[in-house]
Amino acid sequence: MLLGPGYMVALTLEKDAAPLRVYVGRVEEADESGLRLALVDWILREFCGWDLFVPWDRVTSAMCSSGDAVENFLDSAATWQNNMKDLNGTTA
Repeated sequence: MLLGPGYMVALTLEKDAAPLRVYVGRVEEADESGLRLALVDWILREFCGWDLFVPWDRVTSAMCSSGDAVENFLDSAATWQNNMKDLNGTTA
């Protein structure tokens, strides 16, 4: 398993898999069917939002970090999310 508990990720999902194309969170669980993320609360900049389960077959790409540089990762993940919105002309 390439991504496991504790990894921070910005997941890009295939179109129409969920309301947003990119979700940012911390992996809480991962198995052969997919992964469960604790979503980031962008106001608090903490992983304390609702959890989201994403099946592997809906993930098209991921930016990830196993390090402790949470603020740096969140800054990059916000850019990733905004760039995806700009590429698609729709909500990230």
